[in-house]
Amino acid sequence: QEAHQAATEALQHHPDDPDLHAIIAWLHSAQGNYDQAVASTQQALAIDPRHADALRSRIDFLRFARR
Repeated sequence: QEAHQAATEALQHHPDDPDLHAIIAWLHSAQGNYDQAVASTQQALAIDPRHADALRSRIDFLRFARR
């Protein structure tokens, strides 16, 4: 929870940082919130369409969300 709060606060200062969106996606997924994880990867990809971690993660999170 603390990590999620820290990442969210960092995102307020750096909203165009795709890495922060990707980190938040992983934090959502760790809590089983795959729909939110997918949304966060989508935000990362809107900023950087070639963000490799967000691309790979999005595929995994979509798969997990459908289970």
